[in-house]
Amino acid sequence: MRNDPDISEMPKEPKSFVGIIVPIEWDENGNPLAIAIATESEQVYRIKTTRGKGSGLRKLLRKRVSISGIVSFSKTGQSVPVITVISFKRLSDLPRSKHWLKDIPA
Repeated sequence: MRNDPDISEMPKEPKSFVGIIVPIEWDENGNPLAIAIATESEQVYRIKTTRGKGSGLRKLLRKRVSISGIVSFSKTGQSVPVITVISFKRLSDLPRSKHWLKDIPA
């Protein structure tokens, strides 16, 4: 199993995010090696999956979730912030109306 890079851990308050779990790195066979949450505000946060609750998010690829966790940045200089997950919850998928086109302004 692949290890996440060293994370610069600074004491911070937990933050909450809502978004979709997406793969961000793949092996040569197309299997996800690393995942992230793509938030509703179009931000991407890598999820630390080596230990703890973050590993449970792998089974929720392409699902909508709410995550609470500590955000930090990699010591290796990666620009994507990393979340150490404290808790998460799967949310229902966005409702689809039969008349969804009517809701879009012209």
